[in-house]
Amino acid sequence: MDLGPRLSVIDGVLKRWELRGCRSCAKREAGRVHDIHITTCARSVRRDYCPESKALYALAQTR
Repeated sequence: MDLGPRLSVIDGVLKRWELRGCRSCAKREAGRVHDIHITTCARSVRRDYCPESKALYALAQTR
């Protein structure tokens, strides 16, 4: 599963890398992070889910 490009500074140099993972691991991790996110994000706690929360939930529900 392609999860898109990421940027990191490694040894003082900006590096671009492609994040990938198997579907079952990506779904499991997205669900885990979503559960944490909705308890700590001010917008999500009020059930006014933020874009990040919606994206994590959608990824966790993919087939």
